[in-house]
Amino acid sequence: MGGVVGVLRRGRHPRSPGQPRVADRVRPVPVAGRARARHHRAELLWDLPRPHRARRADRPGRHPTRPRRPGRGGPREAEQGLPPRGRGKAPTITLEQLRRIIAACPDDTGGRRDRALLLIGVGIAARRGELAGLRSRNVEDLGDGLRVTTLFGKRGGRSVVVSAGRNPLTDPVQAWRDWAAIARLDPGGPAFLQVDKGGNLGGGLGDRGCGERVTACGDRAGVYGLKGHSLRVALVTTARSAEKPKPIEVIADQGGWTRNSSALLGYIRIVDELVENATIGIGL
Repeated sequence: MGGVVGVLRRGRHPRSPGQPRVADRVRPVPVAGRARARHHRAELLWDLPRPHRARRADRPGRHPTRPRRPGRGGPREAEQGLPPRGRGKAPTITLEQLRRIIAACPDDTGGRRDRALLLIGVGIAARRGELAGLRSRNVEDLGDGLRVTTLFGKRGGRSVVVSAGRNPLTDPVQAWRDWAAIARLDPGGPAFLQVDKGGNLGGGLGDRGCGERVTACGDRAGVYGLKGHSLRVALVTTARSAEKPKPIEVIADQGGWTRNSSALLGYIRIVDELVENATIGIGL
């Protein structure tokens, strides 16, 4: 393993005579899993002697004067124009935006695949990994709805029903039938396949591929910045802002959240604040 973590584990570092070892100058921080490795490397890097910090900061993608501190930055970073880390939270998809996105999908093999992926993804509040793991036999046509069974997730698999839509444009049942008919899906094969520019079918879409399709479909309709997780947030937005808002328990069960999930309550709070907040009706 290279970098600062590797230095700590090996206990040595190529250095000039008389220069102290890096391992003697840094604050040891345990590395618990790959998910936290970047954060720990950033902490270790900040405590390096200045010659090492300068050499590391010259690498492409780093700030020219100093490395970034762990975290997403503060007022000083904002004033200096440093970009925030990561892509931020996934933006939601409103019902009007969803209709625009679906309408922009072409009526070919790839377009039918995209419509089915988007509408089923919103209907089950799917993570992109859940869409990638779906098999054709996991999507059962009930006539007036689809029973979708995910094989795995953060809380394990779940089986939920996605009802047929009143609007033919955003009807998940018809979208699935159109895709299944043109793709001739193998019951044991992936539910969503790769489609090249010539309309030829390939292997199953991976989780990254599902996320890229969500982003591409949004860009095609002028709804920019969408991510795979936007489908998950979209169910909360549309269900909570409907004429008859759905209870939290129903939304949680459909999307596989725990009923006291802080993430779910955060999504719902954003929707509810548009309908009821302290500035409504006060004469402003």
